[in-house]
Amino acid sequence: MYTGTYAPWENVPKVLRHEEMMRPLKVVIDFFEIDNIEGHCARLKEWRDYAVKTACYVNEREGPGMLLHTWEEHIRLIEAMYLLWHEYSNESWQYKKASEAQLAEEKNTWDYFPVTLDAQQLANPYLITEQFFKHKGLAIYRDHLYEWLIMAMSKAVYQNSDLDAEDIITVYENILQLYEAAWIICQRNSDRPHLIQQKESTPEKAEPAATAEPAAAVPDEVEPLEHFNITEQVKHSNSIEARFFKPLYPKPSPACALGLQKVKEDILAHYPTVQLIAYLGSHDDPFTCYLLLLVSDDEKREEGHLSTNVEDHLQPLVHTHIILHKATSAIAALNKGSRFWNDALSKGEVIYRSADLPAFKAHSVTNQVRHERAQFHWNLWGKQGEELLQGAVFFQESANHRQAAFLLHKATETMLKGIIQAILGYRIQMHNISRLLRLTLLFTDSLKAVFELNTETGVQEFTFLKSSYAQAHYSDSFAPDQSIIAVLLGKVRQLYEQAQTVYDGRLQLLNTEQ
Repeated sequence: MYTGTYAPWENVPKVLRHEEMMRPLKVVIDFFEIDNIEGHCARLKEWRDYAVKTACYVNEREGPGMLLHTWEEHIRLIEAMYLLWHEYSNESWQYKKASEAQLAEEKNTWDYFPVTLDAQQLANPYLITEQFFKHKGLAIYRDHLYEWLIMAMSKAVYQNSDLDAEDIITVYENILQLYEAAWIICQRNSDRPHLIQQKESTPEKAEPAATAEPAAAVPDEVEPLEHFNITEQVKHSNSIEARFFKPLYPKPSPACALGLQKVKEDILAHYPTVQLIAYLGSHDDPFTCYLLLLVSDDEKREEGHLSTNVEDHLQPLVHTHIILHKATSAIAALNKGSRFWNDALSKGEVIYRSADLPAFKAHSVTNQVRHERAQFHWNLWGKQGEELLQGAVFFQESANHRQAAFLLHKATETMLKGIIQAILGYRIQMHNISRLLRLTLLFTDSLKAVFELNTETGVQEFTFLKSSYAQAHYSDSFAPDQSIIAVLLGKVRQLYEQAQTVYDGRLQLLNTEQ
């Protein structure tokens, strides 16, 4: 291993792609989608053992190339944690330490809770990350693990290695500690935390907020927004709309408007770069308030990371789904005629607008244009989702259940993106089907109903579907059972049929309104 002096630019990420450097939190979350913490610990120990014993690494199923994948996983994790640690160190955002009550809740709900960390480290995992990089820089860890890789795959090189047993043990133990810190950060910032199965059996726990504190943490004078009638009840005169749709961009009731003022004050007090807050609607089960936030270009945090941070911060007051973008990009899309941005900024209830927000004017979009664009997007994405579903059927019949699971996730993701873009005109890029499904609740309950998330079995099946994208890609032990693939094939087929029905109903409504 290189033992000379490192130039400053050596301590920068080299494996992460640009978009991952902008969103290091996603890399950490994806690391635990690949495998749980016990699985990562077992593979790290196996790698360490091969680095010091005479036998070379061999994976009977995948071949020695799997070790290269393991090496890259760990470099990516370390580089992502290095970036997150620098954000923390530079105080570009304020980290909120976990309270004792929050720690107790996490211990009762997480499927793994660290037992080797002290109270301060549990409350603030960045203390572990600080210690991890205190004596060894990023470049040193990268060189250490590359040496491990060579040692495990070629014993001839091992004789000339500069690493001794103490070096290997130190790096090994440091990485185990980094796992713990990364796990806590993942759990508190992901909208798909890993929970004890029985805790996921109710709708409220199917998609919990990662860092939610118990209701007792809410000040006495702040009434949670669930107690407000969040949206005025709108009676539909059109039978099609009454059957398939909730009203888009409803006006808040007077009680709701008061509650939204509290939300506005809380957001502005903690997120000064916010330039606009608009209420888009709500859903009752589980109660969710949908908000659109525009932030200034001065905001350096990645949009997805910041939206999750805002959701977590507001959790004691109200469960929210935040759509967050830079104001300049939103206004540019509005000026290009985007249905979503014109509707959201003209029909959504604006509860705050900064004087610093650049001027904009919403443009009218005719029903003919809405019809044509909805038709284009559903024909593109809906058809692609159906083709992916047919691919899953093919692999199921070929007994390749691993690939079938992967395609079922992709089919679900594509169908949900398609119907969101067809109905709302909102283009969304993510693999998170929980969040995609939650966004469809703005206009229909029928898609979520397909997955029967009010039952324990339905939650377990959907949890499997959520994880199948990463598991099929990265976990060599992923071998799904034929029975769950058969069940999910039926549900994803129902999802397509229901989405098609919603789409058809939407077009019929647009035709009757012309």
